[in-house]
Amino acid sequence: MSRPRSAVRAVPLFQKPRRSTSTRTRAWRAAKARASLVLLTAVLAHHLDADAHVPDDSRQRALLLRIEAFVQQHLHNPELSPSAIAVAHNISVGYLHRLYRARDDTVAAWIRGQRLERAHRDLSDRTLRTVAVHRIAARWGFPDHTTFTRAFRAAYGLPPRDYRRQALAPPVTFFVAPQWGLRPSGPA
Repeated sequence: MSRPRSAVRAVPLFQKPRRSTSTRTRAWRAAKARASLVLLTAVLAHHLDADAHVPDDSRQRALLLRIEAFVQQHLHNPELSPSAIAVAHNISVGYLHRLYRARDDTVAAWIRGQRLERAHRDLSDRTLRTVAVHRIAARWGFPDHTTFTRAFRAAYGLPPRDYRRQALAPPVTFFVAPQWGLRPSGPA
């Protein structure tokens, strides 16, 4: 039996967050539980041929979770667009836009935000400090460096190169010398 085209292999929601505080962990567990219930409802209804008995909001939430998982897996592809997402999920582009309009967002803005978040994370990652900014941009679906720089600056207030410089700068530490007061220790 072949898998439907819209099926995805992994839902990023079910991966543990990298860093977590107790508040973030509780929120992550609550979101995971809600998503699990929505997906379980959709799967059971589908296999029991009871799709008509599933509430519309549950069906829409399950679809949105599948769409978001699909987008997460394809963020690197610059061709990812609302029409590509609609085709992959056998829905119309108009219906896809209505789903996101209900969330006070647009599909394109959500995709751009996800890409910018990933690029932001990579730019502050010390293990990726030798990777050029334009390569990180391309890795997350921004083939045009100028467009990426403009979007990054609009979202974070700094061009990506300046952000990276600040994020990777060694921290300045202070020590107390009673006769001199506070003095910086480390690179000035």
